[in-house]
Amino acid sequence: MAMVDVAVETGESTIACFMERAESLQQLIASTFPDKALDDIERDFAGMLMDGATPKAGANVSVSKLQALVRTHAALATSDFRKAEMWVHLKQPAISDGNNFGVDVQNYVLEQLKAMREAISAMIVSVSDYHWQRGTGLEKLPMESKESSTSESTDVDGDKTVKKSSKSTKSSTKSPALEDYVAYVAALDVKAYHAAYCMLTDIQNSYIKAHMLFIKNQKRLSDPRGDGASGDRGNVMSMF
Repeated sequence: MAMVDVAVETGESTIACFMERAESLQQLIASTFPDKALDDIERDFAGMLMDGATPKAGANVSVSKLQALVRTHAALATSDFRKAEMWVHLKQPAISDGNNFGVDVQNYVLEQLKAMREAISAMIVSVSDYHWQRGTGLEKLPMESKESSTSESTDVDGDKTVKKSSKSTKSSTKSPALEDYVAYVAALDVKAYHAAYCMLTDIQNSYIKAHMLFIKNQKRLSDPRGDGASGDRGNVMSMF
């Protein structure tokens, strides 16, 4: 099969799955984000951050998982939109004068797909941004530090040489954590939590908007000049 035919078939199957992707994301969002106020979420995160009076240095596992979800679905959507764009490109007719309304429709859809794809692609970097900001905040918190030392001694007992070793560990904690720094890190977690919800919702909505673009403009997209010249593979939109 020619490479162009493969690209057309890939685009067709991808476009046909847009609503399926949106429905899957809707279910994911509903099951992942409880109906809970952000103030309550922030209190939970602040409690997870502290072990009594001592801050914990570990990552917020729940938020990290959400960030990974966003990255996964953003990467998938970026790939899907590229395939859809390629399909539209391949359906564009040869350059000629007159009867360009269908081509204008194709160009408009391409612009909309590209704008959504670029917005979704930008979500992928949010993971590193979050961890950088949170790590900077954790640096301000006094963490418990442990120091260990090992000493060895040698004793001679008759014909035998006996080596003895001892190990000591000291724990120390800096000054008490400032409440503002604890609140800052917890607020970052809440911000990332809410941002993950918004980004997954935006990806879902982008799939829906792209689906509707193809539904409403199906004839012009598959046969822009209305002469059947690009219809040798049939109307891809009939699959909806």
